Amino acid sequence: MQSESKSDHAVEKDTGSPVNDAWISPTGSKFPLLTPEQLRKLRRTAVYFALCVFIVLGLDYYLRHDSLGYLVARRGFRDFKRQNLRGIGAVYLADAVAGCNFDGADLGDANLVGVDFVRCSFRETGFQGARLHGVTFRRCNLAGANFRAVKGSCRFGDSKLTGAVFEASTLYGCSLQNQILPHTNFRVAKLRNCIFKDTDLRYCDFEGADLSGANLDGANLTGANLRGANLTGCSSTGSVVESVTMDEKTIWPTTNIHSKN
Repeated sequence: MQSESKSDHAVEKDTGSPVNDAWISPTGSKFPLLTPEQLRKLRRTAVYFALCVFIVLGLDYYLRHDSLGYLVARRGFRDFKRQNLRGIGAVYLADAVAGCNFDGADLGDANLVGVDFVRCSFRETGFQGARLHGVTFRRCNLAGANFRAVKGSCRFGDSKLTGAVFEASTLYGCSLQNQILPHTNFRVAKLRNCIFKDTDLRYCDFEGADLSGANLDGANLTGANLRGANLTGCSSTGSVVESVTMDEKTIWPTTNIHSKN
């Protein structure tokens, strides 16, 4: 009988069978068996880990395939004419976006923070609600572009902005220096500390706009609508202020505006 039990034990050990609440591997290693509670915890941990991996991979796929960085840098796309790019981001974008056509495209609510656009065309492009913090437009054609309700401190270096709309935009510290912007709509825009030096602002609509701290040196404001505009702290050396429209809500700087003779 004893020999039979020893033989049975040897068989159990060779096949990796449980013995005395432990698992004996074919090599003789002994592993304790898990309790039902430990098994449940192990299953929960495995599920959480798999879910985390799925979320991370899915997010990475979304960021890569829904960003200018992927479309321009990875896929080499250059023509986005009339494309729906609403809400697109700019992750994975290290270099400037150069020579692209965005005419008539929808970039509304896009997150374009820090993007450098060079020699791109944005004629009648919609930027409504886009985030433009740190964005630079160099030698771009932005004629008729819609910047309504955008936010950011961007720069428009040597770019064409004829017919652009900036109504209700928030462009603190934005550089619009030496631009030709007659008849441009800046109604109720927040333009604190913006630079309009030597800019043609004839017949522009600034009704209800906040221009406090703006640099208007050398700007031409002939015929501009300044009803309800706030010009507190503006600098205006050499500016042209003729035939402007104002009302009792217009707030002028504490120092008088200096006009060209």
